[in-house]
Amino acid sequence: MTGEAFAKYLRDAAAAAAKWWADRLRDAAGVGDNGSRDPSSLMAGGFIALIRAKSPPTEDNCVRFERELTHAIATLIERHDQSCWPDLSGFDDGGPCVRLRVDYHPCPVLYGALLEAGVHESVADTAALPLKTNMRVSARRVLLAHGYGSPWHELWGPAWGSSFAEQQAADLYRSRAGEAEHEAWMAERDARWQPRDWKGCVPQ
Repeated sequence: MTGEAFAKYLRDAAAAAAKWWADRLRDAAGVGDNGSRDPSSLMAGGFIALIRAKSPPTEDNCVRFERELTHAIATLIERHDQSCWPDLSGFDDGGPCVRLRVDYHPCPVLYGALLEAGVHESVADTAALPLKTNMRVSARRVLLAHGYGSPWHELWGPAWGSSFAEQQAADLYRSRAGEAEHEAWMAERDARWQPRDWKGCVPQ
């Protein structure tokens, strides 16, 4: 792959990833929701909503956040920053992979982009983006798990190589094949060293 092609895929992936987060800054989907329905979690979610309502993000904030985050993602991957992980699956190599995450607070990349976009600090820290959400961004694909316990799926791509669904299917096939091979080996070993109908003094 040429450097020009890689750069184009990287720009598209970074833009797709940043747009998704900017849209969540607009619609607040998942903000304050940690996946639990117990009273304390619901009360905490209510407080987070109040924090956001006091200094709600504006459309200008959202536009600037999307621009800042696109640039931050692309820069980290271009520099192969030490925070990046390799995007490897099967025989496919997607190059460096940026991981974006919100547990109860956003990761430094998201938080920095929020502040650069002018989002109020208290909102950026706890009430801007959906809780329990993870994203992986490489030039090849964008993977997303939105919300507590959510499965991973492909938000964008793959630009080349196998899709995430194909990768999962191949991993499952290899796992089952390995289990079957192990069980066959165990059965052969038992038959060789200790016949199943043996009635000796050792408990069966």
